[in-house]
Amino acid sequence: MPAYKLYYFPLRGRGEPIRQLLKLAHQPFEDYRINPEEWAGVKADMPLGQVPVLEVDGSTKLAQTMTILRYIANQHGLAGRNPEENAKLDMIAECVQEMINAPKIFNWALIVLDKCCDITTEDQKNDFFKHKVTPEIEAYAPKIERFLLANGNNGLFMGDTETWVDVFAAEVFTKFVEFGDPACLDAFPHIKADIAHFSLYHDTMPTIKLIYFDGRGRGESIRHLLKLAKVPFEDCRITFEEWIALKRTTPLGNIPILEIDGVHICPTSTIHRFIGNQYGRGGSNALEKARLDMIGEVIQDLSSDYGPNWFGRCLLGRDPEYPTKVHQRLYFKQKVVPAIEKFAPFIEKFLIENGNNGFFLGDSETWADVFAAEQFAKFIDYGEPECLDAYPSIKKLIARVQSNPLIAEHIRTRRPAIA
Repeated sequence: MPAYKLYYFPLRGRGEPIRQLLKLAHQPFEDYRINPEEWAGVKADMPLGQVPVLEVDGSTKLAQTMTILRYIANQHGLAGRNPEENAKLDMIAECVQEMINAPKIFNWALIVLDKCCDITTEDQKNDFFKHKVTPEIEAYAPKIERFLLANGNNGLFMGDTETWVDVFAAEVFTKFVEFGDPACLDAFPHIKADIAHFSLYHDTMPTIKLIYFDGRGRGESIRHLLKLAKVPFEDCRITFEEWIALKRTTPLGNIPILEIDGVHICPTSTIHRFIGNQYGRGGSNALEKARLDMIGEVIQDLSSDYGPNWFGRCLLGRDPEYPTKVHQRLYFKQKVVPAIEKFAPFIEKFLIENGNNGFFLGDSETWADVFAAEQFAKFIDYGEPECLDAYPSIKKLIARVQSNPLIAEHIRTRRPAIA
């Protein structure tokens, strides 16, 4: 069985029908989502300087959406049975491809991605779809309808089994309904039947749930990473009493836990790496990944050190030796500050080695940046505001990570927390 790795951005676009076809073929694959800031460093490794790209067995890289779809189809029985059937499928696919390459539809895709400065409001977007995109759909959809009708109106283009063209066409038309006008295909029932046929494969994004207490603690940096990746997730906040009942059912008897399609992943450091690697925040090669791991281990050692680890317990009033705020400040000075002084110089050095731009690697956030920024930010927020004055690079890291609009909005709207 070939090993597949799909390179594309963290959106549907031209990568989604490939994801769906691999799912239909029951083929596991690494869904590598390239962060836009990372793209410049990855682009040179792509055969045509563009994505999507399907990497096969760690060596061969295939570019062009249609080429990739045909390859998967031929490899896994989702193409025609003879040259004539393959030619017919190509004919239908070329019709769909011609439609999405039409200038007005191509421009509409940019508008949906907010990459058109002239059309920004919802009213403007709706007006563009109605007056520019709908006429293009009405020009091409009848042709697609005829192909479906000629096959017996069973929701497929050929025979009674799915092909790569069914997947491709269904995803293209689905986006018109979801991002344009829900009623735009009402005059084309056969296309709607094709879409309905593939509803099981439509959304290949995993169902994600973060299980943690209603506070920052070890869960907040995970929330930041998921927000940065623009990944929908259920932020499941449990009480301590609920945790007592849940604990014996968890893999390691601790939280946070990231639940991916029902599979539990922990501990915190593993979750950080998973999200980073899955959504383009984990380095672009083995050496960069190892460097981020090294930095992440230092942050993990800091957070697991006795002083910082038990400081949260202090803040929550669970340490009888430090019951008041005065005692908590004393604990921070006696137990946490020495840990900061032990580990912070290493972090400062890593940041300076990267040009002192506020990041550990290149010029965009990685999972290690987000992990470190939140860990050190808590020392300022709950300990002493001046505790990092001797480490200006770390303060720059915190400021740069927290200024990312996605993280900044989360911080602005989150509920106050004791720890």
